[in-house]
Amino acid sequence: MASAKSSKDAPNAGGQVVDLSQLPIQQLNQLTQTLEKEVEYLQKSMQQMKDIQSRFLSSRNTLTSVNSENAGKEIMVPLTSSLYAAGTLAGDNKVLIDIGTGYYVEKTINEASLYFKRKMDFITKQIELVQPQLQEKYNMKQAAMEVLQMKVQAAMQQQQQQKA
Repeated sequence: MASAKSSKDAPNAGGQVVDLSQLPIQQLNQLTQTLEKEVEYLQKSMQQMKDIQSRFLSSRNTLTSVNSENAGKEIMVPLTSSLYAAGTLAGDNKVLIDIGTGYYVEKTINEASLYFKRKMDFITKQIELVQPQLQEKYNMKQAAMEVLQMKVQAAMQQQQQQKA
């Protein structure tokens, strides 16, 4: 075992430390299942935030092709993630950006770029907040599984000794 805190003890809902070796097998099993669900939830949240971050980056990068040199060129305008319409690029240095729930705002290319940068920075901060929580839950799950395996093996050995 590693240190006693990381491998045997885990905080409970009240923030107190619980000695995992004192829990019965059934409670340890429930704890590992709960921690597994929490880890899965946090992993999905992280993936969703990374996907959103990637879309903001893609939108920001697309702005580089919107300039006066490309004015009048035919483009495919994304209406949804899978539906595009033909359009012509205007040369007025303005774009419409989706700010959520079906609302669009007209901004200059520079303002739009700054908007996407702020959104990416916000998502990055959220990822940085969730990452340690995910790591902590994962470590707690691993510690609980370790103790559970040891208890199950000890119980099996005790049953075998009783049979003998």
